[in-house]
Order: sequence, then C-alpha cells, then structure tokens
Amino acid sequence: MNISCFVILLLFSYNNVSNAFTLQQQKQQKGHYGQSYVMNSIAMTRRRVHSNNNINNYNNNRKVSTTKLQQNQNKNTNENEESNNNKRNKKINATNRRSFLVNTASALCTTTTTTTATIMMPSVATARAGLVQFPCADGELGNTYNFMRSGESLLEADNIWSTNPLFLTNREAALSERGIEQVERTCRALIAGGINPSSPMSPTIVRYSLAASTIDTANIVGRELKIGRDRLVPEFNFMDPRAVGKWDMLPLNTTQAAVFAMDNDEAGPYGKNGRPPANEDSTPHETLQDQAVRLRQLLSVLETQYSGDTVLLIFPDGTGPALLSALIAGIDLNRVHELEFQPSEIRLNVTMGNTLKVLQQKQESNIKERYQQTLQMGRTELNHLKNTSPEDIMNVKDQQLEQDRLEMEA
Repeated sequence: MNISCFVILLLFSYNNVSNAFTLQQQKQQKGHYGQSYVMNSIAMTRRRVHSNNNINNYNNNRKVSTTKLQQNQNKNTNENEESNNNKRNKKINATNRRSFLVNTASALCTTTTTTTATIMMPSVATARAGLVQFPCADGELGNTYNFMRSGESLLEADNIWSTNPLFLTNREAALSERGIEQVERTCRALIAGGINPSSPMSPTIVRYSLAASTIDTANIVGRELKIGRDRLVPEFNFMDPRAVGKWDMLPLNTTQAAVFAMDNDEAGPYGKNGRPPANEDSTPHETLQDQAVRLRQLLSVLETQYSGDTVLLIFPDGTGPALLSALIAGIDLNRVHELEFQPSEIRLNVTMGNTLKVLQQKQESNIKERYQQTLQMGRTELNHLKNTSPEDIMNVKDQQLEQDRLEMEA
C-alpha cells in the first residue's frame, strides 16, 4: 500500500515537473519568437527605408540626368539655330553682293556714253597722282616748291661748259671757293628773311642733283638751315642739265650764248627744235623738249611721293629751274632763258602767278637789254659753230692737252 502510494506520488510529481518544464520551454519559445519578430520587423523597416532611399536617389539622379539631357538638347538646338542663321545670313549677303554687282553692271551698261565718260573721269587728286599736266594753276600742286641753282663750280670758274651726265659727279665739277661763298650768302639772306627751322616756309625736303656742285650746295644748305640728313634726298637723273652734244666742254661764255640764241630763234613754243650736233663720246645732244620730259617726270614723282611739304629743288644749271618755272606758268619754251637762274640764286614759292610776276619784272628792268645783247652775241657764235666742221671743233680740255704737248716738244 505504501509502495503504491509512493509510486503514484512520484508519477504525479514527474508529471508536474514535466508540465512545468514544458510550460517553461513554451514561455521561452514564445519569448524567442517575439524577439525574432521584433528584430525581423526592425530589419524589414530598415530594408524599406534603404529601398526608399535608393528609389529617391534613383529618381533624383534620373531627374538630374533628364535635366542635363534637356540642357544639352537645348544647347544643340541653339547651336543648330545659330548655324542655320549664319548660313542664312551668308546666303543673304552673297545674294546682296550679287544683286549689287548685277545692279551696278546693269546701271553702267544702260548709261549713255557721256554719262559713262563722266563717271570714269578721274578727279583732280587722282590725276595729280599720275603725270603732272602743264600749265599748273595756282593751288593745283600739292606741295610748295622753291627752286635754287648751285653755286659756281670749278669748271665754270675755268670758263668750261660741262653737260655730259657721266662726268657731273667728278670733283673737278665741285663748288669753287667763290661758289661756296655764294651759297653761304644765299643761306644767310634766307635766315635774315625769316626762313628758319620754325618757319612754315623752311624746306621740309631738299631734292638735289648728283652733280658735284649740287651735292656741295645741298650740304651747305642743310648745315646752315638746320635740315636733317634724312631730308636731303638725291635725284639721280631727272635734274640733269640739258646736254649739248658736240659743243660740250667748249668755252662757257660764248657757247652758252649761242645755245640761248638757238633756243630763242629755233626751238619754238614747245622746245622741239634747236638740237645741238651729236658727239662721239656719248654726250647726249638734247632739245628743250627732251629736258622738259625729265622735269615733268620729276614733278610728277614729287607730287606722288609728298603732300603738303615745302620742297627745295637744287639744280646744277640755270636752265633747269627756269624751264620748270616756264612749264608751270605756261610760258613758251623759246623764252625760257629770260627766266635763267644765276649761280646760287633761289626763288621761293614758284607758282604760275609768281613766275609771271618775275617775267614781268625782268621785262621792265635792264635785264631785258642785257639778254638782248647776249642773244646778239650768241647768234654770231652760233653761225661760227654751225659753219665749223665737227672734226675741227676741239673742246677746252683737248686744247689744253694739245698746248701742253707742244710746250713739252719745244
């Protein structure tokens, strides 16, 4: 009885313990399941938040990409429109140019001959850029011109008339002592008359021949009037004196008078006649017209090269500046020697009006009588030269050499 009761009690206790243990396990399982549920819930929430962030980032990036794409498309559209506008403008400009040329050509073709001639007529400024047309009215030339003759040369002091351009640069044709004094005296007179570096009449350009006497004269003028070396410009051939052929190197006083008489009586108003005899030593034999051609080219070059300058032209002879003065004033060339320049003589502001005044003054003074006397003596010498065989004409240097030879043989 006691054993049965003990077994029953033991089974009951085990039952209770087992139930308690099972209950405890269930409670633990319930706690574990709850914790897992909470953790799972938190994890799911985090995943949802992360997923939402990714979706937002994706959407934002998509919006940015869409915006950039839209901007690039707008930029490309603007560039395309600008390029199309440029092409359209070029086409319009090309069309306008073609239209202008077509209209101009049509207008020129439909005008009359008189209208076309009027359109093609050059202006005074354009004509001045070409060959100067003589005579030149006052104010027509673009520069102010002063003419000067060089001082007496050594050959002139020896009464030798040298015109061959090959020998003009020889120092035997340089200024004599008297010639130097003449040029210096002229410069002092200019300075006393108000011609100084600050004067508007002071030369801005000095153009001189390459003859030795003219080079010396230009150097003195530049030194006395304070003109820079860059303003002293040589002229190579347009200012050469008129060459007299076979009569070159003959006595100056008689031969020059003969040429004056020949020009006065034979040259004519255009200077085409009155040509000296030819020479075999390459000395040219020229008329006044030949020298006038060079002087026209000289003045044309000066009018093209300079504008508004005061140009001083220094000639090696007296006929060159006189001839250019006559061309400007429209005076007949057979009267050119009435305007002959004396050694170192200078005339300022040579124009048509001033040249005609100078000619009038010479006509009213005793210079006219002396000129007539020179012509009368020249006609006598001219007849002698024309009646002498060219082989018998011996220049001064040859005569001196022949005289020296005879003295040595004696």
